[in-house]
Amino acid sequence: MRQLDLFNDTAPVQKANQVVEALLRRDWSVLPGALAELTKVDAEHHHAPKFERLCGLIHEWQHLLGAEEIGYEGRCHLREVLNSALTSLADDLMGDAAADWVRPFWGELAEKFERMGERGKEEGAEAYLKAQRWSDVLRMANAFSGKEMRPSVQRWLCLSHLALGHRDEATQSLLRFSWLSPDCLERLIQEASFAPWAQCWRGFQRNLGELDNDWFPAWYLHEFRPLEWRFEAFPQTSAARGYQILLGLLRSESRGIDRTLMADRAKLKNLCPEFFAFYLRHR
Repeated sequence: MRQLDLFNDTAPVQKANQVVEALLRRDWSVLPGALAELTKVDAEHHHAPKFERLCGLIHEWQHLLGAEEIGYEGRCHLREVLNSALTSLADDLMGDAAADWVRPFWGELAEKFERMGERGKEEGAEAYLKAQRWSDVLRMANAFSGKEMRPSVQRWLCLSHLALGHRDEATQSLLRFSWLSPDCLERLIQEASFAPWAQCWRGFQRNLGELDNDWFPAWYLHEFRPLEWRFEAFPQTSAARGYQILLGLLRSESRGIDRTLMADRAKLKNLCPEFFAFYLRHR
Protein backbone atom coordinates (compact mmCIF):
# COMPACT_ATOMS: atom_id res chain seq x y z
CA MET A 1 0.00 0.00 0.00
CA ARG A 2 1.29 3.49 -0.85
CA GLN A 3 2.34 5.49 2.21
CA LEU A 4 0.10 8.50 2.71
CA ASP A 5 1.71 11.77 1.70
CA LEU A 6 0.29 14.17 4.27
CA PHE A 7 1.02 17.17 2.02
CA ASN A 8 -0.15 15.94 -1.37
CA ASP A 9 -3.22 14.17 0.00
CA THR A 10 -4.69 17.06 1.95
CA ALA A 11 -8.32 17.90 1.17
CA PRO A 12 -7.53 21.17 -0.68
CA VAL A 13 -5.09 19.38 -2.96
CA GLN A 14 -7.60 16.63 -3.67
CA LYS A 15 -10.35 19.14 -4.42
CA ALA A 16 -8.06 21.19 -6.66
CA ASN A 17 -7.12 18.01 -8.56
CA GLN A 18 -10.81 17.27 -9.05
CA VAL A 19 -11.29 20.72 -10.61
CA VAL A 20 -8.37 20.10 -12.98
CA GLU A 21 -9.72 16.65 -13.86
CA ALA A 22 -13.13 18.12 -14.70
CA LEU A 23 -11.42 20.70 -16.90
CA LEU A 24 -9.32 18.11 -18.70
CA ARG A 25 -12.42 15.94 -19.30
CA ARG A 26 -14.25 19.06 -20.50
CA ASP A 27 -17.04 18.11 -18.14
CA TRP A 28 -18.59 21.54 -17.86
CA SER A 29 -21.61 20.29 -15.87
CA VAL A 30 -19.38 18.95 -13.07
CA LEU A 31 -16.98 21.89 -13.06
CA PRO A 32 -19.00 24.42 -10.96
CA GLY A 33 -19.63 21.85 -8.24
CA ALA A 34 -15.97 20.80 -8.15
CA LEU A 35 -14.92 24.44 -7.77
CA ALA A 36 -17.49 24.98 -5.00
CA GLU A 37 -16.09 21.97 -3.13
CA LEU A 38 -12.59 23.44 -3.36
CA THR A 39 -13.60 26.84 -1.97
CA LYS A 40 -15.59 25.12 0.79
CA VAL A 41 -12.48 23.38 2.16
CA ASP A 42 -10.06 26.20 1.33
CA ALA A 43 -11.56 29.60 0.57
CA GLU A 44 -8.04 31.06 0.20
CA HIS A 45 -6.64 28.41 -2.11
CA HIS A 46 -3.92 30.03 -4.23
CA HIS A 47 -5.41 28.70 -7.51
CA ALA A 48 -9.04 29.47 -6.68
CA PRO A 49 -9.12 32.92 -8.38
CA LYS A 50 -7.66 31.47 -11.58
CA PHE A 51 -10.08 28.54 -11.53
CA GLU A 52 -12.99 30.95 -11.05
CA ARG A 53 -11.78 33.17 -13.88
CA LEU A 54 -11.34 30.20 -16.21
CA CYS A 55 -14.78 28.84 -15.35
CA GLY A 56 -16.25 32.26 -16.05
CA LEU A 57 -14.57 32.37 -19.46
CA ILE A 58 -15.82 28.89 -20.31
CA HIS A 59 -19.37 29.92 -19.34
CA GLU A 60 -19.07 33.03 -21.52
CA TRP A 61 -17.68 30.91 -24.36
CA GLN A 62 -20.58 28.45 -24.21
CA HIS A 63 -23.15 31.22 -24.01
CA LEU A 64 -21.81 33.23 -26.94
CA LEU A 65 -20.89 30.28 -29.14
CA GLY A 66 -24.32 28.75 -28.67
CA ALA A 67 -26.18 31.95 -29.53
CA GLU A 68 -27.66 31.87 -33.02
CA GLU A 69 -27.48 35.64 -33.33
CA ILE A 70 -23.76 35.95 -32.63
CA GLY A 71 -22.23 38.13 -35.35
CA TYR A 72 -18.78 38.66 -36.77
CA GLU A 73 -17.74 40.96 -33.91
CA GLY A 74 -18.85 38.39 -31.35
CA ARG A 75 -16.81 35.70 -33.03
CA CYS A 76 -13.78 38.01 -33.09
CA HIS A 77 -14.28 38.70 -29.37
CA LEU A 78 -14.17 34.95 -28.68
CA ARG A 79 -11.01 34.70 -30.76
CA GLU A 80 -9.33 37.36 -28.62
CA VAL A 81 -10.50 35.66 -25.39
CA LEU A 82 -9.05 32.39 -26.64
CA ASN A 83 -5.82 33.99 -27.79
CA SER A 84 -5.17 35.73 -24.50
CA ALA A 85 -6.92 35.06 -21.18
CA LEU A 86 -8.24 31.54 -21.73
CA THR A 87 -4.97 30.17 -23.15
CA SER A 88 -2.89 31.95 -20.51
CA LEU A 89 -4.97 30.53 -17.65
CA ALA A 90 -4.85 27.05 -19.17
CA ASP A 91 -1.06 27.25 -19.36
CA ASP A 92 -0.86 28.26 -15.69
CA LEU A 93 -3.26 25.59 -14.43
CA MET A 94 -2.65 22.61 -16.72
CA GLY A 95 0.98 22.90 -17.80
CA ASP A 96 1.94 20.56 -20.65
CA ALA A 97 -1.67 19.46 -21.13
CA ALA A 98 -2.86 22.99 -21.92
CA ALA A 99 -2.09 23.04 -25.66
CA ASP A 100 -4.13 19.91 -26.38
CA TRP A 101 -6.93 21.16 -24.13
CA VAL A 102 -7.23 24.49 -25.95
CA ARG A 103 -7.36 23.08 -29.50
CA PRO A 104 -11.02 21.97 -29.48
CA PHE A 105 -12.02 25.56 -28.65
CA TRP A 106 -10.27 26.68 -31.84
CA GLY A 107 -12.13 23.99 -33.78
CA GLU A 108 -15.48 25.18 -32.44
CA LEU A 109 -14.66 28.76 -33.31
CA ALA A 110 -13.46 27.78 -36.80
CA GLU A 111 -16.78 26.12 -37.52
CA LYS A 112 -18.61 29.29 -36.45
CA PHE A 113 -16.46 31.46 -38.72
CA GLU A 114 -16.88 29.07 -41.64
CA ARG A 115 -20.66 29.30 -41.38
CA MET A 116 -20.37 33.01 -42.16
CA GLY A 117 -19.30 32.26 -45.71
CA GLU A 118 -16.91 34.60 -47.47
CA ARG A 119 -16.58 37.03 -44.55
CA GLY A 120 -15.33 34.40 -42.13
CA LYS A 121 -13.08 32.39 -44.46
CA GLU A 122 -9.72 33.79 -43.37
CA GLU A 123 -10.50 33.66 -39.66
CA GLY A 124 -11.91 30.16 -40.09
CA ALA A 125 -8.81 28.84 -41.86
CA GLU A 126 -6.50 30.30 -39.19
CA ALA A 127 -8.66 28.85 -36.40
CA TYR A 128 -8.65 25.41 -38.03
CA LEU A 129 -4.85 25.73 -38.21
CA LYS A 130 -4.66 26.42 -34.48
CA ALA A 131 -6.97 23.47 -33.88
CA GLN A 132 -4.61 21.31 -35.97
CA ARG A 133 -7.52 20.13 -38.08
CA TRP A 134 -5.27 19.86 -41.10
CA SER A 135 -7.75 18.48 -43.64
CA ASP A 136 -10.14 21.33 -42.85
CA VAL A 137 -7.29 23.82 -43.32
CA LEU A 138 -6.55 22.37 -46.75
CA ARG A 139 -10.22 22.37 -47.72
CA MET A 140 -10.65 26.02 -46.82
CA ALA A 141 -7.30 27.18 -48.24
CA ASN A 142 -7.95 25.53 -51.59
CA ALA A 143 -11.31 27.32 -51.83
CA PHE A 144 -9.70 30.79 -51.99
CA SER A 145 -9.68 32.44 -55.38
CA GLY A 146 -6.26 33.55 -56.51
CA LYS A 147 -4.65 31.34 -53.87
CA GLU A 148 -1.36 31.19 -55.81
CA MET A 149 -0.77 34.88 -55.09
CA ARG A 150 -1.97 35.05 -51.46
CA PRO A 151 0.76 34.60 -48.84
CA SER A 152 -1.67 33.76 -46.03
CA VAL A 153 -3.15 30.93 -48.11
CA GLN A 154 0.30 29.61 -49.00
CA ARG A 155 1.21 29.54 -45.31
CA TRP A 156 -1.91 27.51 -44.50
CA LEU A 157 -1.20 25.13 -47.37
CA CYS A 158 2.45 24.83 -46.38
CA LEU A 159 1.82 23.95 -42.73
CA SER A 160 -1.16 21.65 -43.32
CA HIS A 161 0.50 19.72 -46.17
CA LEU A 162 3.57 19.29 -43.99
CA ALA A 163 1.52 18.01 -41.03
CA LEU A 164 -0.24 15.51 -43.32
CA GLY A 165 3.07 14.22 -44.69
CA HIS A 166 2.74 15.82 -48.14
CA ARG A 167 6.33 17.05 -48.22
CA ASP A 168 6.55 18.06 -51.90
CA GLU A 169 3.31 20.05 -51.78
CA ALA A 170 4.39 21.70 -48.53
CA THR A 171 7.75 22.70 -49.99
CA GLN A 172 6.14 24.16 -53.10
CA SER A 173 3.92 26.34 -50.91
CA LEU A 174 6.97 27.35 -48.89
CA LEU A 175 8.76 28.46 -52.07
CA ARG A 176 5.74 30.40 -53.29
CA PHE A 177 5.42 32.04 -49.87
CA SER A 178 9.08 33.08 -50.24
CA TRP A 179 8.21 35.15 -53.29
CA LEU A 180 5.04 36.63 -51.83
CA SER A 181 6.21 37.46 -48.31
CA PRO A 182 10.02 37.20 -48.17
CA ASP A 183 10.35 39.16 -44.93
CA CYS A 184 8.26 36.51 -43.14
CA LEU A 185 10.01 33.48 -44.63
CA GLU A 186 12.30 32.76 -41.68
CA ARG A 187 9.35 33.05 -39.29
CA LEU A 188 7.39 30.46 -41.30
CA ILE A 189 10.35 28.07 -41.31
CA GLN A 190 10.55 28.43 -37.54
CA GLU A 191 6.80 27.89 -37.22
CA ALA A 192 7.01 24.70 -39.28
CA SER A 193 9.77 23.34 -37.01
CA PHE A 194 10.92 20.98 -39.76
CA ALA A 195 14.62 20.20 -39.55
CA PRO A 196 15.27 19.76 -43.33
CA TRP A 197 13.83 23.23 -44.01
CA ALA A 198 15.90 24.77 -41.24
CA GLN A 199 18.97 23.15 -42.79
CA CYS A 200 18.03 24.53 -46.22
CA TRP A 201 17.61 27.99 -44.75
CA ARG A 202 21.09 27.83 -43.24
CA GLY A 203 22.47 26.70 -46.60
CA PHE A 204 20.83 29.60 -48.42
CA GLN A 205 22.17 32.07 -45.87
CA ARG A 206 25.63 30.58 -46.15
CA ASN A 207 25.68 30.65 -49.97
CA LEU A 208 23.59 33.73 -50.78
CA GLY A 209 23.03 35.62 -47.55
CA GLU A 210 23.52 38.94 -49.30
CA LEU A 211 20.43 38.43 -51.47
CA ASP A 212 16.82 39.06 -50.50
CA ASN A 213 14.88 36.09 -49.15
CA ASP A 214 12.78 35.80 -52.30
CA TRP A 215 15.83 34.23 -53.98
CA PHE A 216 15.45 31.20 -51.69
CA PRO A 217 13.30 29.30 -54.27
CA ALA A 218 15.99 29.71 -56.94
CA TRP A 219 18.62 28.46 -54.48
CA TYR A 220 16.39 25.48 -53.64
CA LEU A 221 15.85 24.71 -57.33
CA HIS A 222 19.60 24.83 -57.93
CA GLU A 223 20.38 22.53 -54.99
CA PHE A 224 17.62 19.92 -55.29
CA ARG A 225 16.51 20.09 -58.97
CA PRO A 226 12.72 19.56 -58.64
CA LEU A 227 12.42 20.17 -62.37
CA GLU A 228 8.97 18.56 -62.61
CA TRP A 229 7.28 21.02 -60.23
CA ARG A 230 4.77 23.35 -61.86
CA PHE A 231 3.61 26.74 -60.59
CA GLU A 232 0.42 28.09 -62.11
CA ALA A 233 1.53 31.72 -61.86
CA PHE A 234 4.58 33.72 -60.89
CA PRO A 235 4.74 37.13 -59.24
CA GLN A 236 6.33 39.90 -61.29
CA THR A 237 9.60 40.05 -59.35
CA SER A 238 13.25 39.61 -60.29
CA ALA A 239 13.63 36.60 -58.01
CA ALA A 240 10.63 34.82 -59.56
CA ARG A 241 11.97 35.60 -63.01
CA GLY A 242 15.35 34.23 -61.92
CA TYR A 243 13.69 30.96 -60.90
CA GLN A 244 12.09 30.62 -64.34
CA ILE A 245 15.36 31.33 -66.15
CA LEU A 246 17.25 28.86 -63.95
CA LEU A 247 14.59 26.22 -64.53
CA GLY A 248 15.13 26.54 -68.28
CA LEU A 249 18.91 26.41 -67.83
CA LEU A 250 18.84 23.25 -65.75
CA ARG A 251 16.56 21.52 -68.24
CA SER A 252 18.66 22.48 -71.26
CA GLU A 253 22.14 21.82 -69.80
CA SER A 254 21.80 18.08 -70.45
CA ARG A 255 21.62 18.83 -74.18
CA GLY A 256 24.96 20.55 -74.12
CA ILE A 257 25.99 24.15 -74.75
CA ASP A 258 24.02 25.91 -77.44
CA ARG A 259 22.87 29.43 -78.28
CA THR A 260 19.72 29.14 -76.14
CA LEU A 261 21.74 28.08 -73.10
CA MET A 262 24.19 30.96 -73.54
CA ALA A 263 21.32 33.44 -74.01
CA ASP A 264 19.64 32.25 -70.81
CA ARG A 265 22.90 32.50 -68.90
CA ALA A 266 23.25 36.08 -70.08
CA LYS A 267 19.70 36.83 -68.90
CA LEU A 268 20.46 35.39 -65.45
CA LYS A 269 23.71 37.34 -65.21
CA ASN A 270 22.01 40.61 -66.12
CA LEU A 271 19.17 39.90 -63.70
CA CYS A 272 21.32 39.06 -60.66
CA PRO A 273 25.12 38.90 -60.95
CA GLU A 274 25.44 37.49 -57.41
CA PHE A 275 23.19 34.52 -58.10
CA PHE A 276 24.79 33.99 -61.52
CA ALA A 277 28.21 33.79 -59.86
CA PHE A 278 26.85 31.18 -57.45
CA TYR A 279 25.38 29.25 -60.39
CA LEU A 280 28.69 29.30 -62.30
CA ARG A 281 30.68 28.05 -59.32
CA HIS A 282 28.70 24.82 -59.44
CA ARG A 283 28.81 24.11 -63.15
